[in-house]
Amino acid sequence: MDFSQLKRPTRNVKPLDPIAIFERRPSLPNTPNDLWRGQTEALSEWHKNRAASDVFIALNTGAGKTLVGLLIAQSLVNEGVENVTYLCGTNDLVFQTYREAEKFRGTINCTLRISGNFTNSLFETGKGFCITNYDSLFNGLSILQRNHFPGAVIFDDAHVAERMIRQSFTLKITASSHSELFKEITNLFKPHFKEVGKLASFEDIIDNPFQSSIMASPSAIKEKSGRLYTLLVDSGIKNDNNLKYPFNHLKDNLVHCAVVFDYGTVEIAPPFLPLFSLPVFSRNVRRLYLSASLNYKSDIARAFGRIPDISIEPKNDAGNGERLVLFAEELSKKKVDTEFVKSLSEKHKVLIAVPSYPQAKTWEAVGTPPTSTNFSEKLQEFREASSGTFVPGI
Repeated sequence: MDFSQLKRPTRNVKPLDPIAIFERRPSLPNTPNDLWRGQTEALSEWHKNRAASDVFIALNTGAGKTLVGLLIAQSLVNEGVENVTYLCGTNDLVFQTYREAEKFRGTINCTLRISGNFTNSLFETGKGFCITNYDSLFNGLSILQRNHFPGAVIFDDAHVAERMIRQSFTLKITASSHSELFKEITNLFKPHFKEVGKLASFEDIIDNPFQSSIMASPSAIKEKSGRLYTLLVDSGIKNDNNLKYPFNHLKDNLVHCAVVFDYGTVEIAPPFLPLFSLPVFSRNVRRLYLSASLNYKSDIARAFGRIPDISIEPKNDAGNGERLVLFAEELSKKKVDTEFVKSLSEKHKVLIAVPSYPQAKTWEAVGTPPTSTNFSEKLQEFREASSGTFVPGI
């Protein structure tokens, strides 16, 4: 047999240019035929600067920001960057982003991670990136940080990052969920507020929902931090699924934390986010910030502790003028009530924003808020509907 005629198998080279990745997509239903100008410009500029540690991309809501982030994530995977992680602000946005990626299955390869579970092995085997929420990466016992430390992180909706990271560093102890621990902590600090002449205000605040919050002084926290640590540990906090994650961040630094009391609540958190102590921000990691709302460099610096090396802000009109927002005080000739909303929702989709679940009762005739367990399901039904109402209680 003449083996000289045999040829080496051709190597399937994966493209690095995110625009080239898009062009290789299969022709499937519900997938876009072309990229918009703003998307093309953003992807092209990022590709030119792909080695930069910090890149910020601003695109209007509705201008295809998610697809830009997904294509960049796949580009980084194709390059060989390890453990590329795509962060979303809420579980609903995690599912929404994953559904968008699934439209490009085979071109965009990813794994969904919710409640500690991976949906497939693509991320763990280096064949895809992981879509998850901020807490998965920043909680005090993060498996991603320990076992799958990211070589690149994409912060979608970067304007919520500061709040989400701060939640990962905040112990929130309430009278309803941890009554005994709440009582012990209030008793621990009560002598301090009495000493500074604020005892009456302190007692009013923790018992009255209409009072403002009150903070213990740094000297009091320094004095009582040892006892506070003992109270937390003795309460079984290390086995408490609601408190053990932030506690692992704070356990050695309670003396440096702020302790704030509010109605039935005490919050313990660092006064400033220790961003430079977080490996994601201190190591050689490529970070991409996607947002439609962070327009000022000071906002970026406050949220991430740095000014991006590259800022990409394409000029485009995509996403503008796609929503009608009604403010009741501006409709002097029309009363905005359940009858008005009901008639409007027969032909259009109406989202009714309310500040709390109790206030949502006002709109029970036209819609009720979903529960925390079926929120994503009900929101997706609203997205796919052509009319109706959605009341996202807070």
